[in-house]
Amino acid sequence: MPQPGSPPWHYVRSDVRTHAPARVRVAATVAAVVLVHALGFGLLGLARLTAGDALTLGVALSAYGLGARHALDADHIAGIDNAIRKFVAEGRRPVGVGLAFSLGHSSVVLLATSAVVAGIGSTTGLLAGEGATATALGTFGAAVAGGFLLLVAGVNAVALRGTLAARRCGTDEVHSSAAARVLSAPLRRVRHPRHVYVLGFLFGLGFDTASSVGLIALAVTASLSGAATWLVLCLPLCFAAGMTAVDGVNGIAMVRMYGSAQIPSRDRQMFNVVVTAVSVVAAGVLGAIITLSAVDELLPGYQPVASWAAGVDLAHAGWWLAAGFAAIWVAAAVTLWARRGSAVVSGPRRTLRDIP
Repeated sequence: MPQPGSPPWHYVRSDVRTHAPARVRVAATVAAVVLVHALGFGLLGLARLTAGDALTLGVALSAYGLGARHALDADHIAGIDNAIRKFVAEGRRPVGVGLAFSLGHSSVVLLATSAVVAGIGSTTGLLAGEGATATALGTFGAAVAGGFLLLVAGVNAVALRGTLAARRCGTDEVHSSAAARVLSAPLRRVRHPRHVYVLGFLFGLGFDTASSVGLIALAVTASLSGAATWLVLCLPLCFAAGMTAVDGVNGIAMVRMYGSAQIPSRDRQMFNVVVTAVSVVAAGVLGAIITLSAVDELLPGYQPVASWAAGVDLAHAGWWLAAGFAAIWVAAAVTLWARRGSAVVSGPRRTLRDIP
């Protein structure tokens, strides 16, 4: 029997915080994504009623597609997945990390577009990539993104080494090394998924996506005939809807995959090794390229390697990374399914339901 005042059995306690069941948190994440969609397309409907053909569904869908497309960029996927891995390693299941990251990133777009439709000329130049302010913000955003990815790559590399050592010793116990404690120290401040909102906001300060939506907003504002300029904000909201949909699904899927990797079973240690190795390589390579690109912005032409990194096209890297994570999860599921009837084990037989 539970003690008086203790939380119900279906709640889990982590770091003296009481969390709702996973289904409730998933439902809350989905509800938040639906709300963003309702705001964006609801405002579009109002604009259609008051402004006629000034704002069309096609323009809104273009903004939505830009948001969904950017959510598949490699820095998004690597940043979200490695942040989730940090929480899962602490015994938590943060299904809202992807949503928080995308909301932070989308906030930059919303603020920038609001400034554009309000007629601030300096912001127009900023979105076009002109001036020292644009360069400073772009370099700062790249430095934050690259530094974070390199940091989580180091933390995961130490975790990978521990997992391999445990596999060789035939045990699931991994002791934290001094390197792991040092590398993970800066990440300890990120104690809740909502803290990832700030990280997403800092990632967005590069204005690489705000420029796309800002240009659309400028084009639409120029063609408006009598419509209130605040109605144009349906475009960044539609952009945010597309981004939150993809990032939200990515976050939930990665929590399930990494949760299964954390189960202390020798049969799944190889899965854990593969997932961790992919995280290390992806975060390390992307972090290095992004950081070197920031160096090239500060010292153009000074370092040949930095100049080369600045010219690397990462447009499709996110697609390959997402496909790689999906393939790993499918392979694990198929392996468990294939072993369901062929292995004789003590205790309950494992099925696909064993994957959280």
